[in-house]
Amino acid sequence: MTTSGFRLGWWGCVLLFCLGPRGVVALEDPQVSTLHAQGLSLIEDDSPRFFVSPRFGMARILGANTLNSEVDYGFGISAGIEVWRNIALEFAYQRAQLNMGLPFNALNSLPVVTNAPGNVFQMGQNQFFMGAKVHLLDRSYRLRPVVGAGAGFSRSELNYHPMMLSALGQPSVYDRDVRIDQWLGYASGGLELQISPHFSIFGVFQYNGVLSGKVNAGQSVDAQIAANADPNKTTLANGILRAASYAVNFGVTLSF
Repeated sequence: MTTSGFRLGWWGCVLLFCLGPRGVVALEDPQVSTLHAQGLSLIEDDSPRFFVSPRFGMARILGANTLNSEVDYGFGISAGIEVWRNIALEFAYQRAQLNMGLPFNALNSLPVVTNAPGNVFQMGQNQFFMGAKVHLLDRSYRLRPVVGAGAGFSRSELNYHPMMLSALGQPSVYDRDVRIDQWLGYASGGLELQISPHFSIFGVFQYNGVLSGKVNAGQSVDAQIAANADPNKTTLANGILRAASYAVNFGVTLSF
């Protein structure tokens, strides 16, 4: 066999593994194989199926021209139930930490600090989601596209980066967190690769739009500035308040 022939054969096996429908024996347990031999399928079984999906990845803020965000990490977990064939209800938690900055000319009353981090702010983001997702192919396919949509709530705590607080000496004028509460709507899409009938790996992109929000649980901008005596965090918080965001995650799904 030539080298090119070997490569074509190898890629053919990969495509068969990923895209092969009900004839791929490796995906099926004995019960599925028996039903298929009889011209039946477990897809016809509408009984509930529960799942848990730990995940990790990254998140980023969009649409706020006054800030520059960098991602440290993101992780989360979701759980749900497949209520009918390929339609599932899902509840999820997502945690992310982002380093952020403002343009130099937007910083006010900030002492000159040597060895300051490039992005002088840090935000911890906690998000809770509830929605539905739909697999576009049934369980007999290894590689299945999935789309989803729903709503969520986000609570973030914004402050100077710990290195910055240490350099500033952490006086009370700087060390108070600014809280950002947001109600979100989201849409998601991704791919899921089934390794076995009860175990799969996936990658998903999720876009979050802001429906409404408040800085420091409803304090006005003037009250916020007065409370912290630091307009920098308020400027950044109000830039984040209406800004959309996205997350890219990879994980595994255990179903039972």
